[in-house]
Amino acid sequence: LSILDALRPGDYFSITAFGSTHKCLFPEQRRVDFPDKEFARDFVQGLRANMGGTELFRAMDAAFALKSPPEIASEMPPDVLLITDGEVWQEDQLLDRAAGAGHRIFTVGVGSAVSESLVRGLAERTGGACELVSPKEDMARRIVRHFQRMHLPRAKNLDIAWPSTPLDQAPAQIDAMYPGDTVVVFARFTEDVRGKAVLTADFGNGRTLSCSAVLEPLAPEHDAGLAEALPRLAARERIRAGMGAEDAKQTALAYDLLSPHTHLLMIDVRTDGDKAEGIPALRKVTHTLAAGWGGAGAVRQPMAAMPVSARVRTKGFSLGDMVSSLVSKEPKKRKAEAFFDGLPTASTGELAMDSVDDMDMAPPEPFEAPVQPATQGLALMVLALNDRYGEEHAHTDLGLTLDDLRQAGLDRAMAQALEELVAEGHDESSVVAVLLHLLLSDAALAGLFERPLRRLVAKAYKDVSSAGDLESRIASLRRE
Repeated sequence: LSILDALRPGDYFSITAFGSTHKCLFPEQRRVDFPDKEFARDFVQGLRANMGGTELFRAMDAAFALKSPPEIASEMPPDVLLITDGEVWQEDQLLDRAAGAGHRIFTVGVGSAVSESLVRGLAERTGGACELVSPKEDMARRIVRHFQRMHLPRAKNLDIAWPSTPLDQAPAQIDAMYPGDTVVVFARFTEDVRGKAVLTADFGNGRTLSCSAVLEPLAPEHDAGLAEALPRLAARERIRAGMGAEDAKQTALAYDLLSPHTHLLMIDVRTDGDKAEGIPALRKVTHTLAAGWGGAGAVRQPMAAMPVSARVRTKGFSLGDMVSSLVSKEPKKRKAEAFFDGLPTASTGELAMDSVDDMDMAPPEPFEAPVQPATQGLALMVLALNDRYGEEHAHTDLGLTLDDLRQAGLDRAMAQALEELVAEGHDESSVVAVLLHLLLSDAALAGLFERPLRRLVAKAYKDVSSAGDLESRIASLRRE
């Protein structure tokens, strides 16, 4: 919220929240004004840690795709402020994608589990800056201060003049610097060097900054630990800056460093009396799911939301009861057991029950569902889609793809059939809009649509041209 207050008149912005899925506040960057800023404030206040994992790749793609108004697109390259507390897959691909997007990325890594190589790499590859913060410190102040860097000019043509020519320097080139930054550079020399190292930076418009540091030799008797650590830090930076695999391996071995080419092997030599007998028993332990994403973490709702892929076995409580209770807004107060047969792909709304103390991770016996399996899947898909939209999305577009529906739980066969319609030349957004319109017209499913989703579906369907043929084709697919 403090960042929203720090936006200046004339700034353009949007917000992308992400977890296992992502959602954008606006489909394009909006100029700061009263109604949009208030929408943003409501959006931020409504965010909870219940969106699952860290699917950053698609979220960043969505942020890169947010369009800037033509009048500022060429003058003001867009900046991205990324705040994350997790690790990601496909780190190299994400770094390459970010480097080619033309955005400066300012990253904030929160907590001890964040991937430092990712947040630093994104900042360095795009000319932004990185900040690492701990939940135990004043996070808000540091994040706002980092955000304010986006309004500052970036230094160009950075150069360091040494008293004599170094053997090498790491990093070899300083790509970005902002006022107030600390610059750390390592250099190796073949001789004892004394004097000053002078850093010069050009901030544009004729503004040049120059500062110097006095080079003094370390006194080994007083700085033994530092004298040992500095060469190793310099070697690590040289490897990180880019070396051939063989050179990197030899450097890491020479300085006892862990790297992509070296490993640390520890051997605990035990006496005969301390040695273990036999082979340890193996036990399979299931992964803990994220709070609000099928897990049982602290989320403010009656029960952690079930994933689309969940199968439910109940004592007097069926999936039909669940659907009818959601339609009538009168939750059943029955005891239930749930078995999760895969990672969740979307949350399915809240379900009030007395207790869930009989959690069982063994496959349940099949139960007789009062509704058809296809209808079950579509019902859960609708519930998952409800979570994507709130009242703050009243002025946005539906913006769903077939891939989004598949992630929300759309049956594979139905998804393939719809993809064939797209391959025939039908617009994908029209296919999605017509399908959801048909579900909204289905008496068994209409009550599951919450107001924000219902409005967006109606708006999207209204924009479909020649919906009649497409509607009959999709209706026939449902009957099949």
